[in-house]
Amino acid sequence: GNAVILADADDTELSSATVWISQGFTQGDTLSINAGSLTHNYNAATGELTLSGNASLATYQAALRSVQFSSGDDPTSISNTRQISWQVTDANSDGVGAKASDPVAVLKVNVTPVNNAAVITNGANSFSFTEGDSAKVIDAGLVLSDHSKKWYYRELQLRYLDSFGDSNRRAIPRSLTYSDLC
Repeated sequence: GNAVILADADDTELSSATVWISQGFTQGDTLSINAGSLTHNYNAATGELTLSGNASLATYQAALRSVQFSSGDDPTSISNTRQISWQVTDANSDGVGAKASDPVAVLKVNVTPVNNAAVITNGANSFSFTEGDSAKVIDAGLVLSDHSKKWYYRELQLRYLDSFGDSNRRAIPRSLTYSDLC
């Protein structure tokens, strides 16, 4: 964020920086940046953002202040907290040798999980049945999905119109046939 302050007592330039999700990394977490003239790369598999190119402290500071975190909706995430770590390496403008910052700066990110609603999608728009026929599958293309991948539900209901055009609702047992509705 805007609190990033870079200082180097013996160098006027930096050669690289790394920002990474050092704890709690979850697939779908992303670090992005407005790197300006610096070369940058984000590795989605490891949660590591790298910057490179000799540039002034001010250039790196501006780039690092633009780092953004986002988190995909990953229901398998076991951590609501992420730790972001930052490290820079000087450009050896003093001729003494390049050196990485020590200690590494750390920032804690609290992620608030969202419980997405389950979705039901029918595959057919109508169903025909002749009185007296044996039981038939109503909609084999019916799809239930829950992005949170928590397949718990209190009750599913089937809403149907009876022969008088009245709307009816009925809880769906594990196995439901047309004859169950009569």
